[in-house]
Amino acid sequence: MNQNAAKNKIRLAVERLLSSYPLHAKIAAEWSIHENEDISTMAVGMKKDKLFLWYSPSFIDELSLDEIESVVHHEVNHILFNHPFHQPEPNEDSNARLIAEEITVNEWIKTKLPGNPILLIDYPNLSSKQSTEERYNLLKNKCNKKLKPLDNHDTWREIKDNDNGEYAISQNISVAINGLSEDQKDKVDKDFLNQTVYSGNAGSADTENIVPGESTLTWQQILKRYSGRFYDIKPALGMPPRRFPHLVGIVPGRRRRNCIPKIMVCIDTSGSMTKEILGDVSAELTKMSKKSNIFIVECDCAIVKIYKYCKPLTSVSGRGGTDFRPPFEIEIIKRICPDLIIYFTDGFGEAPIDKPKIPVIWIITPGGQSPCDWGKHIFINPDLHNTTRYVLNSW
Repeated sequence: MNQNAAKNKIRLAVERLLSSYPLHAKIAAEWSIHENEDISTMAVGMKKDKLFLWYSPSFIDELSLDEIESVVHHEVNHILFNHPFHQPEPNEDSNARLIAEEITVNEWIKTKLPGNPILLIDYPNLSSKQSTEERYNLLKNKCNKKLKPLDNHDTWREIKDNDNGEYAISQNISVAINGLSEDQKDKVDKDFLNQTVYSGNAGSADTENIVPGESTLTWQQILKRYSGRFYDIKPALGMPPRRFPHLVGIVPGRRRRNCIPKIMVCIDTSGSMTKEILGDVSAELTKMSKKSNIFIVECDCAIVKIYKYCKPLTSVSGRGGTDFRPPFEIEIIKRICPDLIIYFTDGFGEAPIDKPKIPVIWIITPGGQSPCDWGKHIFINPDLHNTTRYVLNSW
């Protein structure tokens, strides 16, 4: 099959996906579709600042339209589950990780997948709707048979190593969500979306509109002390390798490069947080997001939403009691993998006894109190514009 025929076949499959999975179709429709001779199946990657759907013409030639539709669905699921940005732990079981990722994305695909896909039904020790991390922990050091994924995961490095990778994906998903009609929104599986890092409303929490607010915090100054944490170690031919310095220019060394920080911002959405205060929180997020990748966790006495921040908040969900502990659970931390945690609250609630390994900043709203004796606490002073009071600097 020639390149144009294969590309047209993929485009037709994306159009067909629109009828049942409009969110997936709109996400994939923004990707550039191109042949890649380095892969044998299909993959999602990135070139410059553009997301690409790479394919092998021979692979496309062998598949029916239904199967291509399923593979595109598979690729979009990997993006929605944030798999390309996973940071491997030392001595990680890569085979167990691959199986966990494949099961998680394939669980939500009801149409036929080509080849020998890795499916939940083949792993009786796993349950439905578990997270990738939960499945990995159950599979770790127990999967001796090396399996191959349906697609190529090597191209994820193109996204992960790109300084604009997370921003490009968040914009891709934001445009897709905002482009859904009301009928199309009804077709989006809410259980599925709540499993992803772009989850929407989880459960029956009340939603309240908030009013526009004002930012008073100097985020450049606040985040400056953490700048040393925000870097990636990447190969660089110009750097001499530590073990083979005489092979500089041949064997790559390693170089630290500054990167955009990933910040998990928790918002106390309990009834004690007024819509005016929440409007100010939204204004702070708008300023903070200019130089940060932000994931929002809305929580009252339980987590009600987790999603990538893409635009100013107009409403929040929750409005019940207060419990600060759920966002600090290990599964939530591993799901987002933040460099820093920031919690907006009035402080009236129960916080974890033990501090997490990740730095935490508590932003205490006017009239609030410190919820614990760890982390950095910043009190917003309602009487002094653009002034904050800093206390409890210990970790």
